[in-house]
Amino acid sequence: MNSTSPVFQKGAAMVEMAMVVPILLILAFGIIELGRALYQHNSLGKATETAARYLTRSWGAVDDECQPLGAWDTSVAIAKNLTVYGNESGTGNPVVSGLAPVDVTVQLLAGTVTGVEDPVCYIRVESEVDFHSVFGDRIVPFMNLGPIRLSAKREMRYIGE
Repeated sequence: MNSTSPVFQKGAAMVEMAMVVPILLILAFGIIELGRALYQHNSLGKATETAARYLTRSWGAVDDECQPLGAWDTSVAIAKNLTVYGNESGTGNPVVSGLAPVDVTVQLLAGTVTGVEDPVCYIRVESEVDFHSVFGDRIVPFMNLGPIRLSAKREMRYIGE
């Protein structure tokens, strides 16, 4: 038998496939994980924006001098539930895997606007959570890449109603 016989050609194709398939699988799973990370980052951003919007319209939570009132603590708790669970009651699964109310911070900030004498109140909502990959804590198991931290920050002017 010589090296151009069909038996050797079939064997060469099998060896080539054995070398290429692992690379293609790693590439395919990497693309899928990147898509999952982007989806979860987008979900976290939208949930954070929903909480900030809720707080900017919370009546009786902030006074005219940008100080919290009695309804502030309740409004913050509801906003955290909106960020984490997507509902006011705080029930169900988290919007992003691993997200908890302690991962959400809310700040009430006073600022100024040119031409306006009174201070202007701003609400800042920030949330952070680690991305949980299908492969564990590391995106690519055989590389020394740490976990990806997803974060979102939204800042809006307090309006009240």
